[in-house]
Amino acid sequence: MPSWQSLKGSFPGQPRCSTTSPRSALDIIGPFENDGRAGLLAAYPPEKEGYDPKAVYRGKEHDVTWRALPSAHAPYGFIDLAGAIYPRSDVAVYAATVLRSGQAQAAFFTWAQAARRECG
Repeated sequence: MPSWQSLKGSFPGQPRCSTTSPRSALDIIGPFENDGRAGLLAAYPPEKEGYDPKAVYRGKEHDVTWRALPSAHAPYGFIDLAGAIYPRSDVAVYAATVLRSGQAQAAFFTWAQAARRECG
């Protein structure tokens, strides 16, 4: 499997980009319950009500609000949510961003989950 550094600026089958993380801001909210992956089928308030930066909802173990994810959590375009949320297992998280372009064009936007490895 290639490293994230080797993928920087290039995705198979996609035009080469000058940067893999052109976003200037990403807001997240969560975590919400996802035991048994049931949260993937659930529609939590951020999904039903849309983005409200002042909203407060009951999360998995505590109240949650929209907050900006520091850019340090997105090296090479890979967003590391594990360092930004708690608890970190069996959870669902929402993200919001705005993409702007000076002209109409296709955008390549991908979300994926990486397996977490425990060292011991």
